[in-house]
Amino acid sequence: MRLTAILTLLFNFSFLGAQDAQALKLLKSIESKYLKSNYKLDFTMQIKEVDVKIQAAKKGSFTFSKNAYSMILPDQNIYYDGQTQWTHFVDRKEIQITNSEISESSYHPLKFIQLYKSDQFKYRIESMNSTKKTIEFVPLDKNQEYFKVKLGIENKTGLLSSIEVYLKNGNRFTISILKHTLLKAIDASIFQLNTSAIQGVHIEDLR
Repeated sequence: MRLTAILTLLFNFSFLGAQDAQALKLLKSIESKYLKSNYKLDFTMQIKEVDVKIQAAKKGSFTFSKNAYSMILPDQNIYYDGQTQWTHFVDRKEIQITNSEISESSYHPLKFIQLYKSDQFKYRIESMNSTKKTIEFVPLDKNQEYFKVKLGIENKTGLLSSIEVYLKNGNRFTISILKHTLLKAIDASIFQLNTSAIQGVHIEDLR
């Protein structure tokens, strides 16, 4: 192998290593901010399905304190206190109650940020510009339900601006974060659902 080819190869490996180190630094910084403070996130969510031409976006909010969270959408509300999850399907007039862990959540930002702790993913800074950086996660296990996750990170705040999940079936959901609101104090009861206060719903307790 010629010297120029070897030098190019070494440069590429060094560059990728530097990217991984910078990605790790960014992820740990965001994780620290989200674990130390309480936030409300206003967002839009769009699910792009392969067989559906019209893709409607939903507006919602996500309030969390460490692992506990509540997510409010027009047709579905989720409450999780760190152990129990209540999912209220508004249109179906149904509430499901399950025991759950944050790793099983489809939406909590910490779930995606903390993918760096798993040895089942490789990650890197995929792109960067004057306003944000994008970190890409790729699972090593080809049997994962998704084949790629992208996190957008604002340069100015160091907080998430977007989450994109690419599913193996060709579908994709994108969460675009419109606003972060820092909450000084938070009532833990907002992470639980008082089912007795909701009339005319079917309750399915799967615990």
